[in-house]
Amino acid sequence: MTGPARSVPLIIRLAVPWAGALLIMLAAVRIGGPVAAVIGGALTVGLALLTIRLLGRHDWPAAGLPPWPKAWPHLLLGFLGWLVPCTVMVIIGALSGWLRFAPALPPGVLGVIAIQVAVAVLAQALPQELIFRSAIFAGLSERFGGWTLILLQGVLYGAFLFLAGGLRDPLGAGFGIGVGIALGFLRAITGSVWAPVGMHLAYRLATGLIGTADPGLVTEAPGLLPGMLIFGAVPFAVALTFGETLVRIIPGLSAAGRVTKIVG
Repeated sequence: MTGPARSVPLIIRLAVPWAGALLIMLAAVRIGGPVAAVIGGALTVGLALLTIRLLGRHDWPAAGLPPWPKAWPHLLLGFLGWLVPCTVMVIIGALSGWLRFAPALPPGVLGVIAIQVAVAVLAQALPQELIFRSAIFAGLSERFGGWTLILLQGVLYGAFLFLAGGLRDPLGAGFGIGVGIALGFLRAITGSVWAPVGMHLAYRLATGLIGTADPGLVTEAPGLLPGMLIFGAVPFAVALTFGETLVRIIPGLSAAGRVTKIVG
């Protein structure tokens, strides 16, 4: 880090992206609709990038943003590593009666899916990961490492979701912290924010399309406990185990950087 960045207290470099992202999300939620959500996501991305370069004075790789040739394998690792076990759990859930697919696709389903994809990418996965697993993660890594770093950014993420209104009960808040810890762990072992972006995207698409009956793909969505198995414990555990194993056995899969060294 360069000298000028050291003059900005760490608490400010953490509070600015955290509070800024929260205010943007609250405004987008208040306005409502996918257009407001996408615009809010774009503003959040800009806030994250400005925080990384102007407040933190981190270079892009140090903030978990390697060049694209190194980034896309991380994106696929996070996306497929989570989606495959979730798909298996969805099949098990359908056979067990935990969820019921609609007998026929509802009219306009392709439009609904397209909106869900756009919102998941541009308003949720990308902006939130750039804020928490890039800007805030990079700032925290100056003082903390290993599990302390992962737990702290997970708590900040859970508090963000709770105050933004997405999680209004203690169990939901705890689950949000757990998701943040899982995403932070993947960020740490790969050294790349693109791995948690992929995982976050898969998670948001699955819960947005199948975790609720609103899009019309399912007539009965999973209850609380089955939902935590289908969309939570099993896919995250399998994805993180798989990701850590690949990082250990494939040279060069983990980006260089001291914050990645929490395993092995």
